[in-house]
Amino acid sequence: MKPVLFAMALMSALTLCAKDVKKAARLMPAPVVTETAAADDGWMVDYEAAKAKAKQLKRPVFLQFTGSDWCGWCMMMDKEVFASDAWKRYAAENLVAVKLDFPRRKDNAAELRAKHMPIAQKYGVRGYPTYVILDADGNEIGRMGASRGIKPAAFIEQLTKIVKPIATAAAAAPADVDADGWMADFEAAKAKAKQLNRPVFLQFTGSDWCGWCIMMDKKVFATDAWKQYAEKNLVAVKADFPNKKPISAEQKAKNEALSKKFGIRGFPTYLIFDANGNMIGRLGASRGITPEKFLEQLSDVLKK
Repeated sequence: MKPVLFAMALMSALTLCAKDVKKAARLMPAPVVTETAAADDGWMVDYEAAKAKAKQLKRPVFLQFTGSDWCGWCMMMDKEVFASDAWKRYAAENLVAVKLDFPRRKDNAAELRAKHMPIAQKYGVRGYPTYVILDADGNEIGRMGASRGIKPAAFIEQLTKIVKPIATAAAAAPADVDADGWMADFEAAKAKAKQLNRPVFLQFTGSDWCGWCIMMDKKVFATDAWKQYAEKNLVAVKADFPNKKPISAEQKAKNEALSKKFGIRGFPTYLIFDANGNMIGRLGASRGITPEKFLEQLSDVLKK
C-alpha cells in the first residue's frame, strides 16, 4: 500500500511542477530576435537595412538567394567559398553581404520564404543559388551562380570583375587611395574617419630618400599584417616629401602645410587622430621593428 501511495504523491507533485513551469513560461516575455542578431558569419538578413548601409559606406551589395538546408549547390558554395577566411575578409572589407534564405527544415522556414519571396520576384530569381550584385545606390550591376570545383580566389576574381567599375570610379575621386591603401588628402581622410568612426593614421615620410622611412615601408607597411589591420581599422594617410618621385604642386603645398601645422621636425613621424579629428598620439621608427611590435605600439595609443 505504501509504495502505491508514494507513487500517487510523486505523480501529483510532478503534475503541479509541470503546471508551474507552463505558468512561468506564459509569464516570461518571449525573446526578441532582431535582424542584426539573426545574421551569421557577417551576412545581414534585412534587405532594406543592407541597402541603407551600402549607400552610407558607398559599397556594393551582394545578395545571396539560397536554400541553405536542402539545396546541394548552395551547401557546396557555403562550404567551399563563403566559409573560407578569404571570402570573409574580402566581404568584410568590400561588400555589404545579405543572405536571403529559402529553407525547408528550419522552424521559421515558412516565415522566411514569405519574407524573401517578394525580393526574389523583384530580381527574377528562378533557382538557387543566385547571387545578385547591386551598386551602392541599389541598382543591379551583375549576377553570378555556382560552379563545380570553385575556389574562393576564383569566385572573388569573378566578383571583382563585376564591381571593378565602381572601384575605378572611386579611384578617380579626389579622396582616392594608392595601391597600398594610403589616402593623400588629409581633410577627406578625416571626413571618411568620422563617417566610419575610425581613427586616422597620418604618415609623414620621405619615401625615396629617408633611410628610416624606407626601412619602415619595407618591414611594416608593405606587410600583409599591416595592410589587413589598416583596411579594417584605420583611415591611413600619407604626406610624402620625396626628392625624385613626381608630386603635384598642389599636393606638395598641402603636405608642407600639414607639416608646419603639426610641427614635424623629422621623418618618419606618425600621428594618430580619433574619429573626430583630435590628435591622440604619435609614433616613430625603431630599429628591429616588426609589424606585430608596431601594431602593439599603435594599439597602446588607441586605448588611451
